[in-house]
Amino acid sequence: RALEMNVKTYEQFLKCGFTDKPTFDENGWLTNNKEMLKTMETKVIFEEDGKLLKLYLLELPNKKWITGISMMLHDCGTGGYPSVWGKQFDSKEIAIEHNLTNVIKNMKVRNITSEKKYIAILKAHIAECRQLSLF
Repeated sequence: RALEMNVKTYEQFLKCGFTDKPTFDENGWLTNNKEMLKTMETKVIFEEDGKLLKLYLLELPNKKWITGISMMLHDCGTGGYPSVWGKQFDSKEIAIEHNLTNVIKNMKVRNITSEKKYIAILKAHIAECRQLSLF
């Protein structure tokens, strides 16, 4: 099972443009992703009063972008680092816009309307990304 997962994951690394030989830990699992995360960017959208939203952005060798997120709000939270299995985006701005739009959708689904201040912050960041993607 581990061998099959390693092969599929390594194939996914290749699709992302990585060309390094596979490296393994003492348990036989691929460790290439650890090197990948060293170049990750962190974008803090907001962090105040126990509320937090950070995006983790990583440009792949194929010039696409993948993302991760760390979020704590009213009564919910989520988190995860970028993964080669994640959706790939053509630009950093599109990746940010996509993630922030999803956060707003999830806030509405969970009926977290008391966080209107943060929705406004998210919308401002989305507008900024749209402006930057025009260039």
